[in-house]
Amino acid sequence: MDGLTSRLSNAVRAALAHARALLLRTAGRAGLPHAGKASAGSPRRTGFLRGYTIPDDFDRMAADEIQAMFEGRQPER
Repeated sequence: MDGLTSRLSNAVRAALAHARALLLRTAGRAGLPHAGKASAGSPRRTGFLRGYTIPDDFDRMAADEIQAMFEGRQPER
């Protein structure tokens, strides 16, 4: 069982390394700071949705349909 644990541990480490590399590559292509480390010249990201309004019932949207699905019923359409 120790060999299996070691192999799984190595597989997890490799998967995490690939995920980190993908994150850095993707963030770099998008021009975003990587891993939460903002540089001095990074673009400002707040306020980019000015003029966009969020509905008052945003936190309750489709509540009846979601509840129906949790209860095993077909949502009404």
